[in-house]
Amino acid sequence: FEDTVSALNYVVNNAARDCVDTREIFLMGSSAGGVAALNVAYGLDEAGIRRPSIEGVIDLWGGGLPSERIAAGNVPLFIVHGEKDTTVPFAFAESYWQRATAVGVPVQLHAFQRRAHGVNLNRARVNGTSTMDLAIQFVQDIAAGEPIETIRTRN
Repeated sequence: FEDTVSALNYVVNNAARDCVDTREIFLMGSSAGGVAALNVAYGLDEAGIRRPSIEGVIDLWGGGLPSERIAAGNVPLFIVHGEKDTTVPFAFAESYWQRATAVGVPVQLHAFQRRAHGVNLNRARVNGTSTMDLAIQFVQDIAAGEPIETIRTRN
């Protein structure tokens, strides 16, 4: 998590030079990267670790964060997870969905019934739209100040 925070600090500290809008930083990670993104976004407050502001999280089959660390007022969460995942059990995605909806954090969960650990975001579709396009739309909507609809799909 320290590496992720260090990378975020680097981006913020070099924003002017690198033409980065620090008001539109998102975290995205798959598997262990998802674990890092989740913990940096929702778990550092309890550890007293400060991080730059982020606008949302895209969790791709990650886990490991205790769901009770998701709190009211946290940034929106987008999740893609295979229900047959034995590396990072789908139960993590389920618990994040339940907690986020309970505390009013906008969350989108796209579950894939026949997928295990890892989902091809370009091929996996939700109502004909790739999950990659859905993730991009999630980011664009937040950046544009649009409300994020809480949804859950089972594909």
